[in-house]
Amino acid sequence: MITQEGFLIAQGKRAYADGFVHKFGANHNVENGVYETIWSPGGLYPWSAFDDIQTLYANSTTADAGSLTLQGLDEDYNPLSETITMAGTGFVNTQSQFKRLFRALYTSSTTTNTGDILIRAGSSTGTIVAEVEADKGQTQMAIYTVPANTTAYGVHYLVGSGKSSETRVELYIRNPGESFRIQNAIEVSATAIDVPFPVPFPMGPKTDIDFRAFSANGGSAVVNFDLILQK
Repeated sequence: MITQEGFLIAQGKRAYADGFVHKFGANHNVENGVYETIWSPGGLYPWSAFDDIQTLYANSTTADAGSLTLQGLDEDYNPLSETITMAGTGFVNTQSQFKRLFRALYTSSTTTNTGDILIRAGSSTGTIVAEVEADKGQTQMAIYTVPANTTAYGVHYLVGSGKSSETRVELYIRNPGESFRIQNAIEVSATAIDVPFPVPFPMGPKTDIDFRAFSANGGSAVVNFDLILQK
């Protein structure tokens, strides 16, 4: 639902808001009876790959040679963005080191990425931490980490399932120095449901956010969520 307040926040005209984040993820093949993060590679997101700061390595399954912009956080949890030029199936790496990665964008003057672009932590054989599926141009990963000196306020999320089997979608957060814990849950089956937070849900600096899905008989799940940031 479009609101005047939403327009003012997007335009930077609200003193209480220092920005907003729109994130989304998709997992089209949730394995039977297994919790998986809602992101395109499947399985649980490998947060432990960023226990230490990491140089990131990327390559494509085809001759993609456009630009790949990686967005995340540095070792102090401050926003970090770097753009690298793809070299098709050959690996290219960042000059910066990342503590978190939550988005990658592919751009080209001719066409979107024709192959799957995989981004790995630490080396060309390292753990996959992001994927840009062919023809999508952007990652689909329902994770996020709140930057340092910032509070994120969750205002809503939209969850959907494209298969007839019932899928349970759960919101997990992890505060610094703690383990993940569930914060919200909803079940869907071949439908989409919007979950608003009439009182925005606060998450402090360095909080990790991870949307996960579970289906006893296999299924699919998509999530869109929006955050308002305040320093």
